[in-house]
Amino acid sequence: MKIILIQDVQGLGKKFEIKKVKPGYARNFLIPQKLAILATRKNLKWQQKQIKILQEKLEKEKKEKELMMEKLTKEKLEISLKTGLNGKLFEKVDKKKILEILKEKGITIKEKEIILEKPIEKIGNYKIKIRLKEGKDFEIPLNVKAKEKEKKEKKKKSENNKNKK
Repeated sequence: MKIILIQDVQGLGKKFEIKKVKPGYARNFLIPQKLAILATRKNLKWQQKQIKILQEKLEKEKKEKELMMEKLTKEKLEISLKTGLNGKLFEKVDKKKILEILKEKGITIKEKEIILEKPIEKIGNYKIKIRLKEGKDFEIPLNVKAKEKEKKEKKKKSENNKNKK
């Protein structure tokens, strides 16, 4: 019996593929679970339209990602955070924090597209790896610095400590 999958089915196939399965498997499992439909002429025409729509959507997403890559390569990210005396951050810069910075600049990407081995814990300049396409990685610079107000306060505290000694 020929069927059209309307969802990905592990071990059988992907969405919109035409498969030949045993009639009992189709009637008793795939069709009642809304995983597949019979491969009739009407359903085959529907499947072709769905494939065309899916291809157009994938093409549009591909163009958007290319534009995003172009925009990201021009960006230089910067963040100011509270720090301790030795330049250690009070809060770590992780993927979510990087997403927030990008969102402020009008760039939306998924968290899984940011490749960060471990959170950033100190001030300094870093390269953040982004993977928007399979096999295509690129880096954007991130400057993590201490908040200006805190820098002045720390200088005053350290000068006061020196004067007391």
